[in-house]
Amino acid sequence: MGTGQTAVVNGRRAARPSSVSDGNGAKWLSTSPIGCAGAFALFDDALNEVSINGERWYEAELLRLKAEMLLAQATPRRADAEQCLQAALALARQQEAKFWELRAATALAEQWTAAGRRDEARELLAPVYGGFTQGPDSPDLKRAAALLA
Repeated sequence: MGTGQTAVVNGRRAARPSSVSDGNGAKWLSTSPIGCAGAFALFDDALNEVSINGERWYEAELLRLKAEMLLAQATPRRADAEQCLQAALALARQQEAKFWELRAATALAEQWTAAGRRDEARELLAPVYGGFTQGPDSPDLKRAAALLA
């Protein structure tokens, strides 16, 4: 959704920020009038639609965003989030979608780092990050580089 667009869940409307991909989408959904239940319904609807229409190009990102939502709750659901991130990573790799792979690997590496699994996080993220030769100033590559520093 772009700037000025809204989400409607259960008859409630909520304006949303210009980009879910800006890293604030999960925070917006968790605090918006649609609430967490509505946000999860949106993700489930979107993932269901993907399975119905077969247009899977964005599925890995939907899974990553769902994981971010799981982590943005008052009581984070870390195991469920990790499962979504692992699925997003596997799907991105299967599709050879390097950008979605970077995003999923970065999010998973952040979770592992927070859980004291820094070495595993580096082993996961370093080869994905190393595969990018352009755009070092992009927010996604900066986020990954910060984890690897």
